[in-house]
Amino acid sequence: MNKIRSMTAVLAAALLLLAQTGPALFAVEKVKSDQGYNVKLSSSTIELEFPDGSVLSTPLNFDGKSLDKITANGGMAQKLLDEAYQQLGVEKNASLPKAFSLAQNSPNPFNPSTTISYAIPESSGEVAVKLSVFNIRGQVVKTLVNESQAPGAYLVGWDGTSDTGQRVASGVYFYRLEAGGFISTRKMVVLK
Repeated sequence: MNKIRSMTAVLAAALLLLAQTGPALFAVEKVKSDQGYNVKLSSSTIELEFPDGSVLSTPLNFDGKSLDKITANGGMAQKLLDEAYQQLGVEKNASLPKAFSLAQNSPNPFNPSTTISYAIPESSGEVAVKLSVFNIRGQVVKTLVNESQAPGAYLVGWDGTSDTGQRVASGVYFYRLEAGGFISTRKMVVLK
């Protein structure tokens, strides 16, 4: 159990490093010196070498949104990556979606938060994605996603707040996904 916690701390520190924040560099250096791990940076990858010689590797431009860009070559690194897949409930060799989709949020009705899932098909390549929440009058309450995304399945949480950070009133809201030429809208209910 201690070994798993230690490995989880290393992965957390490595992912912090990928976010390229000052405290993350300190965290990785501390884990590295305390646990015997080695961090290697190249022009295209970040590698975390474990004491058993196994390596966890990720592209330098990793955005932290998808585990499929992280690789391991066995040993402790592979155990840690497998545990991450298991804890997230993601299939390791899941194939990319075949079509655009927007699922019903869950839970619905909700209080205080809900999760919205959507998919971008492998055939689309990277597309501009916008996921927004609207009130019953059609006014944008919150923009949840507004960026280019690669094919894959995505989960986005909404905590029931507006773009200004205020909690929204109970009632019916709509969320709309615009991705490439795909547009889909669904209804959800906030209860207090």
